[in-house]
Amino acid sequence: MPRILYIEDDETLAQLVKRRLARQDFNIELSPNGQSGLSMLQQSDYDALIVDYQLPDMSGLDVLRWIVENAISVPVIMVSGQDNIRVAVEALNLGCQDYLIKDGTGYFELLPLHLNVVIEHRKLELQKRQADLDIAEAQDSLARAQGLAHIGNWEWRTGNEHAWWSEEEYRIFGVEKNVDVHGVPASQYLDRIHPDDREFVVKTITDKCSEFEYRIQRSDGSVRWIHAKNEVEFDADGQVSRCFGIDQDITERKLSEKRLLLAQQVFNTTTEGIMVADVDLKIISVNPAFTKITGYEEEDVIGKPSNILKSGKHDRLFYQQMWHDLTTKNSWAGEIWNRNKNGEIYPSWLSIALMRDEQGKVEQYVSVCSDITKHKEAEKLIEFQANYDALTKLPNRNLFNDRLALALAVAQRDKRCLALLFLDLDKFKWVNDTFGHRAGDALLQEVANRLTSVLRESDSVSRMGGDEFTIILNDLEQGLDAEIIAEKILAQLAEPFFLDSNELVITGSIGITIYPDDGKDIETLYRHADDAMYAAKEAGRNQSSFFTATMQHEAETRLALLTELRLAIVNNEFELYYQPVIDVINHSIYGAEALIRWHHPTRGLVMPMSFIPLAEETGLIRAIGQWVLEAALTQIKTWQDQGYNLHVAINKSSKQFYTDDCADDLHQTLDDYGIIPKSLTIEITETVLMNENERVMTLLQNYRKAGIQISLDDFGKGYSSLSYLRKYPFDLLKIDRSFVMDITDDDDDAALVEAIILMGHKLGLKVVAEGVETKAQLEFLKQHNCDMIQGYLYSPPIPATEFEQRFLIDQKWKEND
Repeated sequence: MPRILYIEDDETLAQLVKRRLARQDFNIELSPNGQSGLSMLQQSDYDALIVDYQLPDMSGLDVLRWIVENAISVPVIMVSGQDNIRVAVEALNLGCQDYLIKDGTGYFELLPLHLNVVIEHRKLELQKRQADLDIAEAQDSLARAQGLAHIGNWEWRTGNEHAWWSEEEYRIFGVEKNVDVHGVPASQYLDRIHPDDREFVVKTITDKCSEFEYRIQRSDGSVRWIHAKNEVEFDADGQVSRCFGIDQDITERKLSEKRLLLAQQVFNTTTEGIMVADVDLKIISVNPAFTKITGYEEEDVIGKPSNILKSGKHDRLFYQQMWHDLTTKNSWAGEIWNRNKNGEIYPSWLSIALMRDEQGKVEQYVSVCSDITKHKEAEKLIEFQANYDALTKLPNRNLFNDRLALALAVAQRDKRCLALLFLDLDKFKWVNDTFGHRAGDALLQEVANRLTSVLRESDSVSRMGGDEFTIILNDLEQGLDAEIIAEKILAQLAEPFFLDSNELVITGSIGITIYPDDGKDIETLYRHADDAMYAAKEAGRNQSSFFTATMQHEAETRLALLTELRLAIVNNEFELYYQPVIDVINHSIYGAEALIRWHHPTRGLVMPMSFIPLAEETGLIRAIGQWVLEAALTQIKTWQDQGYNLHVAINKSSKQFYTDDCADDLHQTLDDYGIIPKSLTIEITETVLMNENERVMTLLQNYRKAGIQISLDDFGKGYSSLSYLRKYPFDLLKIDRSFVMDITDDDDDAALVEAIILMGHKLGLKVVAEGVETKAQLEFLKQHNCDMIQGYLYSPPIPATEFEQRFLIDQKWKEND
């Protein structure tokens, strides 16, 4: 069990580290300060030392200096709560083996790993030292026996039948030495030479001085390579008198050369790109496939950092995991995005191997990469074919079922409505029979485009087969909202289709079923939507039908109201009513809020809540909003001509606001009417501000620059975000009537209203209280400095002529104050 000394003044951390390391078979001894730790080092031997940089009596660097000065042999890991590169470098210069940051759980996970590394490193160093001593001792012996170590030598003289061989020569040739015979016969030597090399050797061996390579074949059939050096001596007559030489078995070298040649051939011919980097991650070699894949020539990258292909698409965590695998497993493999020389990003399969020397130190990094663009495209194609309709590119039944299952789970979690629509084109077979299947396919493609254009991004449409389409409508406020979208779909289908030179009009039948009212599982909803679709066909086609009779009746009623609302715009059936806004201090008329009313030809007077939501959902709110603006401006002009200067407020809903004209156009309209801009107030609710759209801020600021006042209506009813009041350029703040109605009876409401008034004044806003109905409420608001009030205490909304008579001409309302 490794024995570790840990110098740490934080007793809690020290005990925690001790327990953690003890689980991994480390014997930890603790020291609370540097002096006691140095004393323990003098008295005992330890396998490793962990020292904190910040100690109460000395720094960790002081401990390192003492160890160096006293030649204490112990590997050291310094730990610190701060990532200080200066301290780390100085510690390493003093012989510290490692430097770790105490950063929570990562510290406890890394510390045992690093301890094992430094302990193992120390063992390797000790082994190396011992090996160096052994080598030194062996060098003396090697010098005495150098000639006989691994090289055989031989000699032959003229007149002898045998050649003399050394012991190593016998070993090389695999010949057993016969002690009764002094040497080896020439015939036996020649028999050992490989038949293919025999003629070459006989010719070469008698040259005056030669160095060559050849093969021998031992008696067991094995072939060995020999590197030979021979010399020949001649007598006075020029005849050979003596031959001698040395032979060295180079079989292993030849095999290595063959392997290297094979590796080089693989390196040069493989279709995968190979890059070799040194320990500093500088590129030292690439193969031709690397150039083909990346576009970088060898001269472009040699000596450059190995991250030259980095795409920027991966976060830091990705590379942290890669390096963790490399350092712990010596390899990493996975998909990665790379960037080629032209700047194009492509997917690649990359494997990296970490090459270490005998001491375990990193020498090189070898990475092998392949461009998997085609593979990815094939995967994408397979996925597309499995999940999408080839003709319309819409999701097919499989993907649609997955989306419907997910949509049902979300709707159940959020307790929201969801609609499933079945659409079947009417008389589609006639199109195929009349114009051909090519025209039918083109029609289906155009139908898919129109459906996609009508639906919201959160909705989903698919082609189930033939001329049948299914649609998911997510996150509905109520089931009846599905009928509005169904009508939009039918309106889109009713537009002419142009197929080649033919103009074609086609209709569809839509069945609608609602989750959870009509069913809570996929099969039930499918069945009910199909039944509803056939009901729509039986009713005459070119229409939608709900699964339940009750909802169908409600949808028909709503559709009728929508039709009547469109006629109301054309027939000018609207009128503006005005509710006075009274100054609390002097009881004078500050202005009025304009509120729309609908004079229905059969229903009588219809209040806004009965038709404004429908107008917002169907887009009619823009036309109605324009009518309100023009009617209000006309009335302001009339009153101004009569000598009455009033502030008139008009309401804009969130949907109307986003489609409104810019402030410059509105300012021009005010000029055309001859109206002072401050006479007009735009009232919005917090719903407009919830997305904090930049366009909203710009439009409100433009209103303010044009002189038009801006009022935040129904404050307190919604989110009541104080950031809205600080960020957006409001002039007035209107307290919602729900807080005013109980201010004389409910202490909480009273405190809340008082706080809103105070806050509004602090922000430079005028405060208007809505829904004031009693004199007690009026007195409360007056006492708390509310600027203006609005409510039935003075008047409900009334027509303009009545408003003139009561508040501008007679002013009888003052007598009742």
